[in-house]
Amino acid sequence: MIRLSPVPSPAELTDKKVRELTTAFGADATKSVWNQHYIKKALLEMSSGKCCYCECKVDEESTYMEVEHFSPKKKYKEKVVEWVNLLPSCKRCNINKGEHDPIAEPIVHPVQDEPKDHLELRAYRFYGKTSPGKTLVEVVKLNERDRLQLKRYQIGAKTKEELDELEDWVRLLLGRYQPPNLSRKIQSKLRGIMELGLPSQEYAATVATEILLEDSYHFAKHELEKLELWDEEFQELESALTKIAFL
Repeated sequence: MIRLSPVPSPAELTDKKVRELTTAFGADATKSVWNQHYIKKALLEMSSGKCCYCECKVDEESTYMEVEHFSPKKKYKEKVVEWVNLLPSCKRCNINKGEHDPIAEPIVHPVQDEPKDHLELRAYRFYGKTSPGKTLVEVVKLNERDRLQLKRYQIGAKTKEELDELEDWVRLLLGRYQPPNLSRKIQSKLRGIMELGLPSQEYAATVATEILLEDSYHFAKHELEKLELWDEEFQELESALTKIAFL
């Protein structure tokens, strides 16, 4: 889970439209008045096509996005299309959260709160550091073994493998025999690894955390700095990873 930056309410969601849709839902609670193309499009933009809770991709053929009401629509009908109450979610997280009332029992808000203040990530499992964090993990089931924990492990293990290979390449670069264009290949490989931990990527928090905790990454960075191969782009990438990593 990473913190999302808010995006403006869609131009189509005018005050008049909000009143119209809210009235329609009040008259018939079976109407999915929030399932508007412009609402979904803006929410996907806000999360880079990911679930706001588990970070799985929800803009691909095998999955799809559901509009999540942070304050449940059945209890807070007046907020059914209130922009700040709408979030992009996968079906799994949306079903798990269900009718949980975050006003009565607070949980971490993906936009308004900084997840790192409430959660920690250890062995590919999330643990709550605060009451809202603990409740979120329990309610949304952020540690579901097959659907989430296993996926975090797989992407984390793959990241570690790539970093270990990168370290081998750097050690080769420091040796007497240097294959042609090795320094350029090393820079390209490191850039590719770091880009997989950017906020727009699936399970970015896991990847960013894995990268910044690995000794092989710090070894490579240290040696590239000495060889003047660590440039401003790498520094910017590291800063982006640091913002979302659970360190």
